Amino acid sequence: MYYTGQAEATLGSIDCSDASSISFEISIPDIREWEGSTDQSSWSLNEVDDEACEPTFDQDNGVVSYTNIDASVCAPGNPSITSDDSKFEYEFVIDVEAAPGSATSPVTFAYNHYYVVKCFYNREKEDIMAAFEPRHLLTDSGSGKSKSVNLISNQIRL
Repeated sequence: MYYTGQAEATLGSIDCSDASSISFEISIPDIREWEGSTDQSSWSLNEVDDEACEPTFDQDNGVVSYTNIDASVCAPGNPSITSDDSKFEYEFVIDVEAAPGSATSPVTFAYNHYYVVKCFYNREKEDIMAAFEPRHLLTDSGSGKSKSVNLISNQIRL
């Protein structure tokens, strides 16, 4: 039995220092094995229909890159602000459906990939932090049943 999407995704790098130019990379070792994995529009941040919110892919190295993302465009409704008005949070959601099976690498199961990348700031843009939350939904192609799989949540002080 073979599963696609089972390799652990990690946040390779992130630059949250300027909300008008946020950049980050997600390392996904088995992305080449996904059917339609480089459909940029399906990887759009927060499902915003704007090319500025879409990534580039380096399938040889298993990297998905978002570069110079403007939070005002790609994180509508953000930032969320704490009640004391001291901290801001931008949230970027990536929700990709993975289809089981492909012509080159047939699979029995597939993971729908759901990632959340967050950038946290205080008013002075000091004490900047980021969080990466990979979460996957395992779909059994034979039964149509799904099972949620929570992976590691990483919080990084920048």
